[in-house]
Amino acid sequence: MKTKIQSFLAAVFLLAGFVNAQCVMTSQYGSATAPTTGSVNFSTCSFFGEYSPLNSAAAATTYTCSITNSGYVTITQGTPSGPVVAFGASPLTWSTTVAGTYYAHWAQNAACGTSVACQTTTVAYVGPSSACTNPAAGGAAQCSPAMACPGQNINLSLNGASLGSGLTYQWQSSATSGGPWTNIAGATNGGYSTTQATPTYYRCEVICSAGTPAYSTEVFVDMNSFLNCYCNSAATSAIYDEEIYNVTLNGGSTDPMYATTNACTNIAPGPGSVLGGYSNFKTLPALTTVTTGQSIAFSVVQDECDGPTYYANGIGIWIDFDHNGSFTDAGEAVFIEQTTATGPRTVNGTITIPITAMTGNTAMRVICAEGYSATSWTPISPCLSYGYGETEDYLINIIAATPCTGTPDAGDALASATTVCPSAPVNLSLDSATVASGITFQWLSAPSASGPWTAISGANNSTYSTTIAADTYFACVLTCTTSAASDTSTSVLVLSTPFFQCYCNTVNAGGAGSLMDNVAFGNGGTSFWNNNTSTTQPTASPYYSAFTTGPDVIQGMDYTMGVTIQAPLVYTGAIVSVWIDYDHSGSYEPTEWTQVGTNIAGNTTGTVNITIPMTAMTGNTGMRVRSRGNFNINGPGDACTNMGSGETEDYVINILPAPDCANPTGITAASAVDSIMTNWNWSQTVLPLTGFNMQLVEAGMPFASGTTYVIDANTTDTLVDPSFIAGQSFEIYLQSVCGQDTSYFIGPIPVMMPMTNNDMCDAAEIPVNGHPYIFNNTGASVNPAEATIVPPATGAQTTTGWDNQNLNLTTWFTFTAPASGNVRINSTAMNYNGQVAVYAATDCAITGSFTLQGANDDDLDGANQAPNFTICGLNPGDTYYLLHDAFNNTAGNYAIAISPIALNAGVEGEVLEICYGDTVSLFNGIANYQIGGTWSQTIPTLGLQGSDFISTGLATVMFEFTYTMQDGCASDESNAYVNVYPASSAGTNGTFTVCKNEPFNLLAGLGGTVDFGGIWLDPSNNPIAGNIDTASNIPGNFNYDYIVSNGVCPADTATVLVVVDGSCDFTAGIETLAGSFVVYPNPTSSTVFVDNSLGLALDKIELIDMSGRVVLAVNKGDFSNELAELNVSNLTTGVYTVKLTAGQQTFNQRLIKQ
Repeated sequence: MKTKIQSFLAAVFLLAGFVNAQCVMTSQYGSATAPTTGSVNFSTCSFFGEYSPLNSAAAATTYTCSITNSGYVTITQGTPSGPVVAFGASPLTWSTTVAGTYYAHWAQNAACGTSVACQTTTVAYVGPSSACTNPAAGGAAQCSPAMACPGQNINLSLNGASLGSGLTYQWQSSATSGGPWTNIAGATNGGYSTTQATPTYYRCEVICSAGTPAYSTEVFVDMNSFLNCYCNSAATSAIYDEEIYNVTLNGGSTDPMYATTNACTNIAPGPGSVLGGYSNFKTLPALTTVTTGQSIAFSVVQDECDGPTYYANGIGIWIDFDHNGSFTDAGEAVFIEQTTATGPRTVNGTITIPITAMTGNTAMRVICAEGYSATSWTPISPCLSYGYGETEDYLINIIAATPCTGTPDAGDALASATTVCPSAPVNLSLDSATVASGITFQWLSAPSASGPWTAISGANNSTYSTTIAADTYFACVLTCTTSAASDTSTSVLVLSTPFFQCYCNTVNAGGAGSLMDNVAFGNGGTSFWNNNTSTTQPTASPYYSAFTTGPDVIQGMDYTMGVTIQAPLVYTGAIVSVWIDYDHSGSYEPTEWTQVGTNIAGNTTGTVNITIPMTAMTGNTGMRVRSRGNFNINGPGDACTNMGSGETEDYVINILPAPDCANPTGITAASAVDSIMTNWNWSQTVLPLTGFNMQLVEAGMPFASGTTYVIDANTTDTLVDPSFIAGQSFEIYLQSVCGQDTSYFIGPIPVMMPMTNNDMCDAAEIPVNGHPYIFNNTGASVNPAEATIVPPATGAQTTTGWDNQNLNLTTWFTFTAPASGNVRINSTAMNYNGQVAVYAATDCAITGSFTLQGANDDDLDGANQAPNFTICGLNPGDTYYLLHDAFNNTAGNYAIAISPIALNAGVEGEVLEICYGDTVSLFNGIANYQIGGTWSQTIPTLGLQGSDFISTGLATVMFEFTYTMQDGCASDESNAYVNVYPASSAGTNGTFTVCKNEPFNLLAGLGGTVDFGGIWLDPSNNPIAGNIDTASNIPGNFNYDYIVSNGVCPADTATVLVVVDGSCDFTAGIETLAGSFVVYPNPTSSTVFVDNSLGLALDKIELIDMSGRVVLAVNKGDFSNELAELNVSNLTTGVYTVKLTAGQQTFNQRLIKQ
């Protein structure tokens, strides 16, 4: 009953402000089929304020409609708001004119009173209308509503006119009272619905059986003000939750009524206002005055009448700029919130008044509705009836802008969105454009920024709303009519989102047991595409997943679609549907729906056949798959329905065009020990057949890895190949050939070679070549004798046993050990949970002769549940037995690849000599190696980076490295050596001064660290033997270059500047001192003597180096005055000055230290 009351209240609020002379209601409840005898109930609980349809009423028949206690009845014909046939107090007897549906409207009284008390409403059959009699009575013409709104129906009817069969009617109209009258085409019933744009008089001509016409009294229908013609909108649960507390526009209004817009306790003054649900302020002065083209600020304050808890709501604003009594025209939705938000809050924004808006008082509607926004399931709209919130209507006064002059500024074109879906509108507007009257607008479109530009028909306002199917540029031309000058705005680019990304949003609620683990497409019994989401299920509302890919399918082809439901828990299964947007409309239509299953049990797969229509559009196409908990509805119209369980998965599939060379159909395949027999059908469509191509692919492997066979134009083929292995699993693809044209490859079609290797002595040989052979163990069994040799339970990731000792589906193979005696056995080419063991045996029939060589359950790297391991030390050329088993007793395709292991890490090469700071590849230090190994170092350093050695920051010594090739149990290694040399150093540049003709040691002029063994070049770049040279007898500056290299690093050079002092002469000094004293031996390496032949009393003897530093000093008393002995063995090689001091005299002599 609560639902019915709320629905009724909605109708009551919608009636607010709607004046009905004959009480036409807007809420339906109950219905009846017109009786042919007796009476029937419309309902036992009709409310005053509702209507009930009377279906299948006969023509020219009289009925009586009544209400249990009392009331008022209005009858309309054709639609609930159609022409009024009769009205009056209950019981009301009335007659039909034509057969069809009539509507009985129930009111409490002639004032259209309403109530929510249950009433029993009844219709009784009276009988055929009696024949009319002449003279006929025309009665009085009447209209509902009494005044007409632009574009809205008015209903004309007669009151007091003749009743009965044989009557004909003709409604007439006139612009003036009393005529002249014009027959209205088609208006030949007792009631008539129409629209009008100007005030009009109406009357009806009534004729009984071709008698004298009678005319009703005329009724004048004036035009209502557009301000009274708006659709109704109101909250059905008034004064609860959201309310609009205040609205300002362009600063608001000084009228005190606007300061108390809170409708929780204050009802608005305008007619139809409902406390808390609808506020009509249109009887007050305009809220504000604005100018065409002006941008104005607004604010809406939202709160709740009953305080917390607060709920999410959306706000919308509409302005009737063209004064047509409707808020639904393009550009009149001036503000719509994209999503809901929770209050209390203040919403602010800006509205631009179009330059083309009509001037004068203009209606504005503001709605705050709980749960509604631009993106809600039902978008917020100006005529919305909703549960909680409020609608408020206002007036604003629009005045014209000043007239334009000169050339207007078109400003910049703006778009409400830069990326839109094909069906979504984009609103265009102008920014910084001239605001003035007398300006015309013409919007343009173009495929590129450079054009060509095309004028858009009808796009002649400052704003324009449109849709696009491709990326489009828009611009607008503004023209001032008085000056005829024009300007074009900057352009704006609007990108078109592909239709397959624009489908409706969905909401599911999950629920374990109703989610999808896998979606697959197959052909011929084998899936060629699947999407497994068992480990990536969504975990929260909206339980939606979007996948950007899907299967490739072909027009006209049949496919099997499978959907696997997760294990049962909350739900034991699911109802699943799929929609494919074959017409690329951007919506999923009921005709594009297929039911996959109505109750697919958990942990099982439901399948359905899908035929891609020949009319399907090709290319990327949307596909939606939806699941819902079993025993719910998931039908053709539920592509967008919110569901309380399950999930939604969207895919983009690719539909390929049907080829002119018809595809083969009905492909089947069977096998014998060494052959595959294939059969198929083919029917010509366009091109004649010339042959077929068959692609044979090992199961699960890439299509391109298969072998192609050319077949003649038959529809059967036998492929014989002795290299087929027992149990080997293949997939066949078949392609038609029509001369130069071909069909698609159709497949995969599975085929399995006979499994004859179920026992040890029937083992099939596998080549040791590293190729992954694919097998299938369907039908395999366990020989009891195998249990005696089952590997030990050493663990899944070992090479000596399995996780457990259970045997399930065993198959046997043999292989021959390679020359190296080492093999890798790898089954990871297929994700199959298997286990392998390898044995040596002397007799296949005697299990006691079987010796385990190695066994593995799971990949040692932990990446796969399939075996992957190595065995070493096999006898080359011997035959070994390989046992494969299914770990979990599940049959399927598995892989075995046996690879020989022959490792070669190379041989040691020459020592690599590098300079400090250099980088060298260690592979340069070995020869004849295989790639794929690793480098290591006995003493780790940061210098080893992969196969490179970087010497920066390391010592200048010899380094040793090891290159290792490793494959499981097999390995090989070799060494490389690197000798790091320090960089060559010639020292730093230096300078010293000498006298003319003076010998000197060049090494004394170098600073820093100096490598010996280099060469000196004199100022003329000629080599010097040794380090000693003699100064020129010409003063000046002379450069000597020292160049040194260690043979590995680049040579280094330093320069010594020798300054020859022209004020002294080395040879002159010797002559002056001759006979005075003698220094000998000179040069010397250890001891030097000073012979004082003058007998001078010496105070001090000093030795001074080339830089002027005293390196040896001997004072008087510490040496013999006549013959002094000095020890210079600890001095470095070079040229020194021996200085003798005797009182005020000094004597100098050059000494060369060797």
